Amino acid sequence: MIRELFSDSFALKENYLTGIDARIKLPFIIAAMCVCVSCLKGALPLTIAAAVFCFLGSIKIPLRVMLARVSAPLGIAIMVVFLQVFFSGKSPIIKIQLFGHTLVGYKEGLELGLLILCRVIGSVSLIIFLSMTTSLDKLLAAARYFKVPATAVEITMLAYRYIFMLFEDVSIVRQAQKMRLGYSSPLKSLRSMGELAGAAVIKAYDQSLAIQEAMMLRGYKERMIYSSAPPYTRKDFVAAAIFSAVLSALLLIAHYSV
Repeated sequence: MIRELFSDSFALKENYLTGIDARIKLPFIIAAMCVCVSCLKGALPLTIAAAVFCFLGSIKIPLRVMLARVSAPLGIAIMVVFLQVFFSGKSPIIKIQLFGHTLVGYKEGLELGLLILCRVIGSVSLIIFLSMTTSLDKLLAAARYFKVPATAVEITMLAYRYIFMLFEDVSIVRQAQKMRLGYSSPLKSLRSMGELAGAAVIKAYDQSLAIQEAMMLRGYKERMIYSSAPPYTRKDFVAAAIFSAVLSALLLIAHYSV
């Protein structure tokens, strides 16, 4: 499940979405996110999210994977809704007694919190669409094409490459702790989790030093060589036209929904 969540295994499959050039998808996703974040009503972001899930479902991506990817930012957004309800607004709609204190919920805070929640759902769905239909190497190549600093691209590439090794090391340590009854009680579980976190940090640090030495021995000069971007195809121009039409429609909807 971890590899399904973080790897680009779905993006490596051949279908009508993964075949579109990343240089076409990346500007569209960024522009659509700007529209999603700036809209003043929640219907548009929810419509975008529904369309994204339908497109991803059409290329046979499991719904559980999509929901798992959106769960973390969704949890943070729900916390923001809670804070907005009880700390923003002027029109009380609910009162809760908690530990001798009265929490008052406001209508304006609820409306603003729900709008933020819708924006988060729409924006995260667009990021999920990009990550599940574009492999990392293509995405980084498109980033270099748009003049993203080489240092940022290289750090991203190395972090993605070695994060799965770190997951495996953490899993081995955790299994060893479980075999030694390290999670048999709440106190032991807390201690084992602290030891696991410390071991992960030390392993990551040692691995970074080993990688640096290996790269230097192989002639790394703090600048990687990237291949030139392939020419655009007719399918890419068709996709660009469709994306432009969709983006124009989103802009019109956002403008007239104010």
